[in-house]
Amino acid sequence: KTPNPRLRRSVGAGASLATDDEAQRRLLDAVLGAHWALLRTCQVSGESVQTSFGDALPSALSLALKLTIFENSNTSMRLSLSFVGALAAQMPVELRAYVGSSSHAAACVSKLITFGMFSPSKVLREAASVLAKTVA
Repeated sequence: KTPNPRLRRSVGAGASLATDDEAQRRLLDAVLGAHWALLRTCQVSGESVQTSFGDALPSALSLALKLTIFENSNTSMRLSLSFVGALAAQMPVELRAYVGSSSHAAACVSKLITFGMFSPSKVLREAASVLAKTVA
């Protein structure tokens, strides 16, 4: 049997690096979106964020901060700011310590705050405000 040609993905010379970057960004957005959904569930149910995330919390936070490399993507920046801003509201001491331990993390948070402060979304501006007060 020959494989269905509609199911094959073209990865020849015509495949662009930009397409690969876009696919990677979308995948990372989806992963962070799942973490964001879990965090929102914690907020609504009153369940502990640390209990729900367990050992995955530092990785989720790291992913949110790494997504700031896609600063031209409103989707990535909105997701990252929403996630990190919610953590700032729920776990301010822990987030402040995490950001304070790394100049890279501090630079990423600074990008998120700037993005949020100039956002037309009131929710994102509020998240940026909470985040700025937390890491100040």
